This record gives sequence, C-alpha cells and structure tokens, in this order.
Amino acid sequence: MATNEFLISAPGKVILFGEHAVVYEKAAVAASVGLRTYLWFSTNLLPIIQLNLSDVGVDIALPLDQVPLLETDDSHPSTLEDRFRPLVQSLAPTGQAAALAFLYLFSLLALQYQRAHPDTHRLSGITVIMKSSIPVGAGLGSSASFSTCVAAALLTHFGLIDSTHSQDSLDLINHWTFRAEQMIHGQSSGVDNSITVFGGAKLYRKGVGMTHLAEFTSLRFLLVNTGIPKNTKNMVAGVAALRGQLPLVVDPLLAAIDGISLTFQHLLEAKHQISDSGSDSSPLPALGQNQRIAQLITLNQALLALLGVSHPTLDNLGLLAQRHGLASKLTGGGGGGCALIWIPDGTPPTTVDQLKSDLMEQNYTYYDTDIGCPGVQYLRAPKELNQARDILTTTSSFSGDENLILSSLAWANY
Repeated sequence: MATNEFLISAPGKVILFGEHAVVYEKAAVAASVGLRTYLWFSTNLLPIIQLNLSDVGVDIALPLDQVPLLETDDSHPSTLEDRFRPLVQSLAPTGQAAALAFLYLFSLLALQYQRAHPDTHRLSGITVIMKSSIPVGAGLGSSASFSTCVAAALLTHFGLIDSTHSQDSLDLINHWTFRAEQMIHGQSSGVDNSITVFGGAKLYRKGVGMTHLAEFTSLRFLLVNTGIPKNTKNMVAGVAALRGQLPLVVDPLLAAIDGISLTFQHLLEAKHQISDSGSDSSPLPALGQNQRIAQLITLNQALLALLGVSHPTLDNLGLLAQRHGLASKLTGGGGGGCALIWIPDGTPPTTVDQLKSDLMEQNYTYYDTDIGCPGVQYLRAPKELNQARDILTTTSSFSGDENLILSSLAWANY
C-alpha cells in the first residue's frame, strides 16, 4: 500500500446564483468556498478501522474482519447499505450516514486493491480523524466535502490513483465521491461533489449538465449564518405552489434568475476577452466589473424574495450590507440558512471591520472567506503534517483560526 500518513482537504460549496430556478431547468452558478474539511489518514499495527469523525458524533473502532469486502457494480449504493448497518447502528443518524459512506468506499476499494495484489495476506489497519470548518446542515456541501476527503484518502492509500497532478485522478475521486453522496442522500445531482473535487465554479442546468467556468477567479465574501435553520424542502414546495397558482407571474421571475446566471457567465468571458485583447468587446453595458456583479447579486436576492424564499433575517442582512455599500443575497434553499456579502477588491478595510462589528452586535456568525478556491488537495511534508495532526488531534471545536492555519500549509493538488 501507499504512504503511511497523509492529510486530505476539500472545500465546501455555495450557490452563487440561480437557487430555486435551477429546479425548473434554469441555469445556476455553484462555486467552492474556503471553508474546508480536513481528514488525517494513517495506517496502524492493529487490524482495525478507527474512525473519529467528531463533527458528526462518530468515534468507533471496527475489526477489519467484520467489514465485508464487496464487488462494485452499477447498482445504487443503498442496495449494499444493509451489509454495513449492523456495524454502525449505535450511531445517531448523521453519524451513521457518514460511517456508512466510509465503509461502502472502503469495502469496494479494498477489494480492488486485494485483486491487484493477490500476494497481500491481510489489509493494514487504519486510523481516520476528520474535522471541518463547514457547518453541518447549512447547505454548504459538508457531506460532499467529507465524501471527497474519504474517496481521495482511500484511493491514495490503496494506490489506485497517482498523486501527481492528473485529470484521471480527479475524475476517479469525483466518481467515488458521487457514489458516497448517493449512499448519504439517496439521490445526488452531481453538483456538490464536482465542486468539492475540482474547486472553482461551474454553471449547471438540470438535464444539460455542468460547464466549468474557467475564467472564474477567487472572490472574497463574508459568509453569514443567520442561525435560522434552513428548510429547503418547504421552500421548494412553496415555490412550486406559487408557480401553480400564478404561472404567468412566476415563470418570468425564474427566467430572470436564469438570465442572471447567464449574464454572470458572459461577464466572466468578457473580462477574459478584455485581459487578452486589452480592449472591451463585450456586448454588456459599459459598467465597471464590480458594479455589474453587485447588480446581479442584488437582483437575484430581490427575485428570490419575490418567490417567497427569503426571511426577515436575510432581509435585515441585505439592509446591513447596503448601508456599507455592499451587495448581499441568500445562498441555498433560503428561509434562513446562510447569506453571502460580497467584498469587492478595493473595499476599505475600515468598511469591512465596521460590517463585521455590526454582524457580531446582531449575533450573526460570519466567515471571511474566498469563493472559487482550489478543490481536493493533499499534504505529505513531514514537518507540516505534524503541525496539522497536532491541530486535528488536540482541538475539540474547530474555528476559523484553525482553518486559516491549515489552509496556509504547503498543499499539493491531485
């Protein structure tokens, strides 16, 4: 097997434009966010799988000989769920889902390894420690980020991917991340895993697929958690009911949101053309790039509010951002959850500091982060690996400070 100790990291995900409209085959823009999951992986001398996933309440040791090794096929992962459930039935539902996804991938990939190495008498025991700065259940791709780390770690451990930068390696990680997401959620659009594996931003349209937005560069946002639990299912049902009652009103709103996502794509392409040619040949109006993006953010939020998926706390955040000359919108299902406040280049630090002060005064939790950051990465440098391991094994609650320290290490891309 490959290296004895390494660390994997993967980002979370936000919807930048297109929430709810995407359900009706309109375009949406999804992007990686600089809140990350970190998974420390090592082999051990005992024939056990030690899983410590403290964020979801998992701390178990499973004898290797109790974990069945199964054939891979095209059937849905849930068909194999009952083979692993007795091993994790003592866990709470969220922890159970995470542990099942891990065991599913371990089982299939371990069998692949054994068949490629028939001289191997037994598998090595492993220890896995996971911590994340991504809030669970906030619509920020926490499960896809976890699944990405697990897929990359196991593929690396069993020597099934090359650690040098390779599209084939990323594609294989993405394939197994998607399968793990199916185990956790039952169904998956493939958007979350594509973002957490590849990073950057993608334009997605149901039934058409994803387009990588190669011209997208990292943007700074304050990601604000309202503290109000999101309820995506109810919000989606509410939009469907409204559309059923007033289709001639709602359909133009959905089309306008589609136009926002497409305009953002055109804006990126125009910016790329300007940087290549030195002149603006864009068909878009001659506004500054920052003004254009701010317009799109503000308009998207207004349209979502008209669809009934905002919330007084989200509306309040919009007014707060507006007082500081900034644009804000909800991200995800709405009805609570999280919002994005864009911090354009050139924003005075005093403006950002005052905004943060106002957010804290009103008891909002915020993260100063980048949208469009790198996807899955690994760390093997011994000195930095020791530093990372110390943080992961001694920190009970994971804060932005730990995320900042870990993200600054010498990560490498697959």
